[in-house]
Amino acid sequence: GEYHLEVVAHIPANANNCTTGDVTTNYVFNIYDLPVTAFDAKLTSCANTEVQFTDKSDSQTPDFSITNWLWDFKDGKTSTEQNPKHTFLKEGKYKVLLTVKSGTGCYSEPVEKEIEIYPLPISAFKAPAETCTNTEFTIQDLSTISNEVSTNTIKSWAWNFGDGTAISTDQNPKHKYTATGKYTISLTTTSANDCTSEVKKWEINVTELPKADFTMPDICLRDAVANFTNTAVNVDGTADGLSYMWDFGDKYLSTADLAKNTSNAKDGSHTYTVADTYDVALTITNVNGCTDVIKQKFTVNGSVPKANFEPLASNTYCSNNILSIKNTSIVDFGKVTKIDVYKDFDNQPEIFETFTYPIPEQIDLTYETFGLPATKDYQIKVVAYSGGQCSDFVVKTITLNASPTLVVDEILPVCENDGNVIINQFHETSGVPGSGIYTSDGKGMMEDGTFNPKLAGVGAHNITYTFTADNKCNSSITKSIFVNKSPTVDGGSIIYILAGGEIQIPAQATGEGLKYEWLPATGLNNNKILNPIASPEMDTEYTLTVTTNPDQCRATTKVSVRVLQAVNPPSSFTPNGDGVNDVWNITYLESYPNATVEIFNRNGSRIFFSAGYKNPFDGTYQNEQLPVGVYYYIINPRNGRKNITGPLTIIR
Repeated sequence: GEYHLEVVAHIPANANNCTTGDVTTNYVFNIYDLPVTAFDAKLTSCANTEVQFTDKSDSQTPDFSITNWLWDFKDGKTSTEQNPKHTFLKEGKYKVLLTVKSGTGCYSEPVEKEIEIYPLPISAFKAPAETCTNTEFTIQDLSTISNEVSTNTIKSWAWNFGDGTAISTDQNPKHKYTATGKYTISLTTTSANDCTSEVKKWEINVTELPKADFTMPDICLRDAVANFTNTAVNVDGTADGLSYMWDFGDKYLSTADLAKNTSNAKDGSHTYTVADTYDVALTITNVNGCTDVIKQKFTVNGSVPKANFEPLASNTYCSNNILSIKNTSIVDFGKVTKIDVYKDFDNQPEIFETFTYPIPEQIDLTYETFGLPATKDYQIKVVAYSGGQCSDFVVKTITLNASPTLVVDEILPVCENDGNVIINQFHETSGVPGSGIYTSDGKGMMEDGTFNPKLAGVGAHNITYTFTADNKCNSSITKSIFVNKSPTVDGGSIIYILAGGEIQIPAQATGEGLKYEWLPATGLNNNKILNPIASPEMDTEYTLTVTTNPDQCRATTKVSVRVLQAVNPPSSFTPNGDGVNDVWNITYLESYPNATVEIFNRNGSRIFFSAGYKNPFDGTYQNEQLPVGVYYYIINPRNGRKNITGPLTIIR
């Protein structure tokens, strides 16, 4: 509360003091209660986990509040916040101290609370860096937790394998991946005090399984041993680090010999004592513990094969055709593992062809075509095997007939309009008697070799010549002939000209790169063009030859030019508009291209003039119809010939 203090001071009298006697001083002051410190916090927590501290202090003075806080967490860290959050990095028991100051300037007595911090588990484990698909592996948990301050245990494990499968809670789980790739294994552990570790991660590479495989020998019971060749490989194609276990599947071994049924050598080797079928298995394991197994049926064949073959019924026995045989070799048990076929054992005993199991049903043999002699005999030998030491052979004689041998010379291209072409470029050269016929892939080919290119059409055509010998053996050969397109040409009808006149021949032609030639050249201004100017002095028949380039195909036409010795104009015409004889036509006057035509009335006045006479006189003058009557004409050829004159009557 409020307090008053009176202080009385006595000043003695002496020469040095100005004042003497008692001096009184009064003081008024307040005494405040100390603030009271209090706070709440969780008394237990985990390392690396925030702890919330909540201030509950009281200033004890209504007019003043708490203004300052000082927290001491006893781990070397402090805070001046009212309600701080603090993370203890290590396990232990920490006596957290709080001191507060109120607005009066008074400090509280410190308050202390003990916070126990539990340790985090440390997640750790051992797992392979590599494994294979569909291969189970075990992960060894190596997680720990400190017991330095208090007794602690790990109560749970959470495993994430990174492949979408369910979380595992086993301490030492087993897992297998179904697809190749790189995966991340993650482990989180939780202590009995519910403290959770940081996540521990591990990269694992998942590859395909190593590939177990082996090849099996073909053996018979007489062979000493069966040797199996290991062809197993890792995913990288090497055999590095692989281990092997063979099971030869020998069910006939005695109890004392059972150890011989297995082997850990790379290549397997075993002696069988009974002709039978066995299940041989090879298990391989790589350095990552990945395994693969292959099991194959293995047959120990019998020791008594029987070689045999039969020619097929479809054989023609012609030397130029395939000779087909069917293997009919057998063995007392198992299979015939291979056969060797000698097609001409007498003459070529060192030449043969081998066919391994499965042996094809049909084996085709070819021989050199011959035309003489009429027949040849061949010894066919077949050797059949059921193993390395077990074989049998058979020899049979077959007779082949002579066959024609055909060749063909070059066939030059022909033109569409060449007419029938005799094809004689095909020849039989061996001398075998017989006859041949021709065919083609289109029209225009007759069996006797006559080829009609017009019927065949433009383009390439395959001509086939088939020669059949008297012994029914035949041979065919095909060669292509090309038909080039021929030009077309038309000279038109008979042409008339007046003596001393000229006219352009209206010939027409089609084709590629055409060249022209007119014969005879007499009376033509140019005999190397399509439409020359003709001015013969007498009737002439011209021949035009048209040639394509570069194919050199030709076509011809004939044109007759008749020469009239005089102009014969009509003496009258009827321009009455009925469409008949309405103009004065002068036949063939166009062969005098420079001629002039004049017409006069009876008074001597010129009523018509034309140079060249392209537009015939129609009986009008200055667009008016001329009266019926007699008129007079003068035609000047203008080529050195005399004028033609005479009367002209207009009739309506």
